[in-house]
Amino acid sequence: QGDSGGPLICNNVIRGITAFGKGKKCGAVDGPGVYTRLTKQYLQWIRKTI
Repeated sequence: QGDSGGPLICNNVIRGITAFGKGKKCGAVDGPGVYTRLTKQYLQWIRKTI
């Protein structure tokens, strides 16, 4: 259950990876979502690993 690892997409560009949310339930609007920024190092690792 949950969206961890899912993409954060802005203007059709992947900008981050879902880390966790601070709401009481998955997808709840009572707390913020927390994301990992996709830096050059993360992108290199993802491309090498997948």
